[in-house]
Amino acid sequence: MRAGCGMSRVRQEAVLAAPARDAALTAAVLALTAVVFALVADHGVLARIQHVDDAWLRLLGTSCALLAAVVVNRLQRRRGADRPRRSAHPPVSAPARPADRR
Repeated sequence: MRAGCGMSRVRQEAVLAAPARDAALTAAVLALTAVVFALVADHGVLARIQHVDDAWLRLLGTSCALLAAVVVNRLQRRRGADRPRRSAHPPVSAPARPADRR
């Protein structure tokens, strides 16, 4: 442990809490992937899989754009409530006026 760095006392959950279940799920996903890969060799099945894949991409693109808009909106609201907004550019001051001569 380095000087000045305290260790966290918060108990963290195990990432792989049930190794047998996680191994079974991984094997099932691997088997499903292998089956789909083998079925793609048939052009009729490929057309159906491609249709599902295209629909998934449309859904994913829509949901990702919506999620990004919501996140940006919330971040802007939070920033506005916490502190004043700052411009990326410094404010431009008015040019100095010469003194009036009389």
